[in-house]
Amino acid sequence: MIMTSRHHKYIDMKHRWLFIVMWIAVAASLLLFIAGSFRSTIFLQDEGYQALNCLYYSDSPIAMLSFYMGHLAVSLFGNELIVLRLLTRLCYIVAIGLPLIYYYRRTGNAFMTLGTAAFLMVYLSYSFYFKFYGWDVGAYPFMSALLVCLMTYIDHPTRVKALIAGALCAALTLARIPAIVAF
Repeated sequence: MIMTSRHHKYIDMKHRWLFIVMWIAVAASLLLFIAGSFRSTIFLQDEGYQALNCLYYSDSPIAMLSFYMGHLAVSLFGNELIVLRLLTRLCYIVAIGLPLIYYYRRTGNAFMTLGTAAFLMVYLSYSFYFKFYGWDVGAYPFMSALLVCLMTYIDHPTRVKALIAGALCAALTLARIPAIVAF
């Protein structure tokens, strides 16, 4: 038997192969998702504009934290579009992973968690709008962390969680000022 959560739910041996297949699907979809960064085409919408905003982040007050994260990545790993595309993938992995971790900790349902992760990675791999780094993508990890923090606050309210939610709300505002309208 395989233990799947802290709630001591077990997967019996006849479903073990399904569990292994789900992990392989998640790994394959994650590789497919990351491999999408290495396309040689430049997207004609905003990719160049967003890359310039990352280079000169102090001139873009609408998304200071998002562009600072891009500027930091370009400064550390080189002035290439591939660095920003990989940062995009990292932001999406964090934005998807945090709610899935929360869901798994609440339900202990490994099959649904892994299936959702695999589906979202494949969907984002083939979706046209999620290819390059910009002010929206830089705000997604903060938005995801804030929503998970608020969900845990609803479960069990404490002052520490309220303080963390306030800090995440401030970070989200700095990442993309119009995103605060959603909250």
